[in-house]
Amino acid sequence: MQKTHRALILFLLPLCVLLLLSSSSPAFFPPRVEVSQDPELSGNLGRILEPHWFERKTTVLIGEDGLGKDQLDVIYQAQLDQGIRNLPLLSLLLVRESLNRLDRKDLERAEFLCQYAKKFAPDSPSPYFTMGRIHWSRNKTLVTLAAREYVKGIYATFRNFRIQFFTSLNTIYLVSGAILLTFVAFALFMALKYMLIYIHDVKKEFDPAPLKFLWSLVKILAFVVPVLLHLNLLWSLLYWTILLWGYLARRERQMVLVFLLLLVYVSWILDGAKDFLKTADPMILMSLHQANEANWGNGTKKTLKNWGRENPEDADVLFTLGLLNKREGNYKGAESHYKRALQYDPNWAECISNLGNVYLSTQRTEEAIREYERAVSLSPRRASFYLNLHRASVSDSILSSDNVGQSLERAQNLDPRLVEFHTKIFSENNNRAVIDDTLGDARLWKKAFQFLKERYSLPEDILSAWMKKVPGKNDFIYPIFFLAFLLLLWAACSRKNFSKRCPLCGAPSVKFFARKIERDRVCFGCNRLFVKKESIDPKMREKKMRQVRRFERRRVIIRSIISLIIPGGGHVWKNQPVRGVLFVFVFFLFAFKFLYWNGVLQDPLFLGDPSVFWSRLIFVLFFVIYYLAVLRSALRIEA
Repeated sequence: MQKTHRALILFLLPLCVLLLLSSSSPAFFPPRVEVSQDPELSGNLGRILEPHWFERKTTVLIGEDGLGKDQLDVIYQAQLDQGIRNLPLLSLLLVRESLNRLDRKDLERAEFLCQYAKKFAPDSPSPYFTMGRIHWSRNKTLVTLAAREYVKGIYATFRNFRIQFFTSLNTIYLVSGAILLTFVAFALFMALKYMLIYIHDVKKEFDPAPLKFLWSLVKILAFVVPVLLHLNLLWSLLYWTILLWGYLARRERQMVLVFLLLLVYVSWILDGAKDFLKTADPMILMSLHQANEANWGNGTKKTLKNWGRENPEDADVLFTLGLLNKREGNYKGAESHYKRALQYDPNWAECISNLGNVYLSTQRTEEAIREYERAVSLSPRRASFYLNLHRASVSDSILSSDNVGQSLERAQNLDPRLVEFHTKIFSENNNRAVIDDTLGDARLWKKAFQFLKERYSLPEDILSAWMKKVPGKNDFIYPIFFLAFLLLLWAACSRKNFSKRCPLCGAPSVKFFARKIERDRVCFGCNRLFVKKESIDPKMREKKMRQVRRFERRRVIIRSIISLIIPGGGHVWKNQPVRGVLFVFVFFLFAFKFLYWNGVLQDPLFLGDPSVFWSRLIFVLFFVIYYLAVLRSALRIEA
């Protein structure tokens, strides 16, 4: 039995990871994209593709008259001339046509288009996954070729800021929603399990004496406190669960404490995520990524300029505007923006190197070399700085050939692939002669966390979360009330005996007797009949046996129904709340993922999933396996 549970847990862990990784837009499946839907198409991408795209509209990649090698090479050279690293939209269009060719078994054309898709967007994961499918279709015995492409695609997925940004937000909503629904299910199970015993105790202690009558009335009115205070469903369920504290088993009490913490902090995280999305911060992050790593248009540039006017000390925006000006040939504007960025971050090596690129583009070689050497001193492990220094040194006759060679050798030792690529694409074009560094994903993530930190100071909010107003109409109820209420009930439980159900007959009782064989404690009647085996009246014996059979039959039916409706519910009912809550949580992960297949927040660049039928079929298959495994575990407990 223990082996079965371990195997089930080992099955759950990778499954949870798979669910979380696929919680955003489907990066693993190339989407169907229509050109008119991309907001930046009228920007630089439009100028690059104008002679090849707009005259032929949407048929340019379809049919036998699609783009050939010469046309694609011209587009690729235009992309390099403008200093653009990725053209994700064009890459996705090529991937789409490559998949169409793959479906028609035209493997040569499919591979040709996919190779160019990788060249146009080396940071996009879709071309790598598509190339893996092509290798697999061509020769299923060469698994390593397909696997290598899939590994590259996974790596590109994890290092792509845009994908991971949407994945992170969607994961927050998916996990938080599953936690909250798991708590709702757990609270309902506890109410169903113990509410009748609570009512039994209230009826048993009812006395017409004034003080005792008043105390019984308080117990009854305690149920309607959430209604009077207009608490929402989550806090009402928490209140009712705490009200049953004296009847809960030890592990069930532990789960209540866990959910008390989660309800405070998960709600805080969800509120923070919602407030973050209502600001302009996500748009700025996407604009910065678009301008640094992909093609940009007038809309992106206008957004950054407006933000820069409102936030003149934002060095990242100043850096990006300098980069765009340099790529467009406005070297005076680029120099101004880079210098302003360095005022707020004087030791920013990438910005210093890019300023050197501006100087080199305007024939100020000595100033460029000075900036490159300063960048190297700040970040001696960056190959691009050494390669830029080498390019500047070649054009400066003052430096010796030894110094020139040392810079190139150092760059090759640090990053030979970078040197090889930029040597291959080198030309006199100022966007290709040197390497313009970009913000990079690490800097963008740092900026995202900075936005969150400015609005939610973590050390303060973790403490103040307990004083945060409970979601509801009344603002004077705080989570600290629930903690105080729980502590009072805890103290009361240690002084007073609460009724428990006998595990054999289900009769509520205060006094219990230990059984000889099992750990369960049984009521007085069951102790006489089954433990001590006393001779009692046959009618009483038959009545007790009917009561035992009726209770066992009802308990089996309830556990079976709960297990069928919510996997893991039977474990919670059978006093295995930790394992049961884990199973229920994974069930709600499945439910949320199925409801929000493309993510709660969808990346507009990923507009569809051509493999949606098969991917959902595999997903349903995983769910069926999980459902049957949890149901089998519940039946084994029952047996």
